Amino acid sequence: SDDADVVDLWHMVTAWLKKNDETSLSWALDGVLALALSRSEMAPMLVEHISRNTTDENIRQAALEILTPLTENLKITWDELQDYTLPTLGYDDNGQRKIFVCDRCFTAVITPFLTLEITDADGVLVAIPPEEDLGGADGLTDEMEQVVKRFYNMQKALDAVVAVQSSRLRLFMLSGRNWDTAMWQRLFVYNPILRKFSATLVWGVYEDQVLTDTFICNINDGSFSRVNG
Repeated sequence: SDDADVVDLWHMVTAWLKKNDETSLSWALDGVLALALSRSEMAPMLVEHISRNTTDENIRQAALEILTPLTENLKITWDELQDYTLPTLGYDDNGQRKIFVCDRCFTAVITPFLTLEITDADGVLVAIPPEEDLGGADGLTDEMEQVVKRFYNMQKALDAVVAVQSSRLRLFMLSGRNWDTAMWQRLFVYNPILRKFSATLVWGVYEDQVLTDTFICNINDGSFSRVNG
């Protein structure tokens, strides 16, 4: 899938940057440019993550040249760009995504632990064999092999989003980042992935930079509960 391919490329770019030799940095630069050409909705997020985490000026400049038109077209700041590039990976508000394989419908569900489960049309949980056993799993039909491959590609994409957003949230907590109500809800209530994060944190409401209320977010429906009743 496009998402799984860009995640593989992102991992390769990260590994090349860690090597930090001339050849590896050249490959990393090519990788960043290739990400820019991807149709995956994950690509801008991954390019932005690379721009924040590389010390190589050529790589950072290439990433900035890719992302700057987005900030200009949307008339947003760099911090806001990180919000706008957050993907949903095709999951609905309930963290579910339909998978169609051989005329059958399966549903991928994001669990509270940010892992995936697959159910069939009757809601029965599908047993997924370990990825390393995929090639030789006994009794695995062609249909189920396709389901299992889709599962691992989707989990790979979800893991990448979780890794990037975990890094972002740590930075935001250190910098005291805030959002207006509409953007906060877009990110932490309506995005099915970040909603799982939001339920693990205590949030504050500020008026004129003064804390006026605190609340937690319900992981299931995005409703709020005041910390102090």
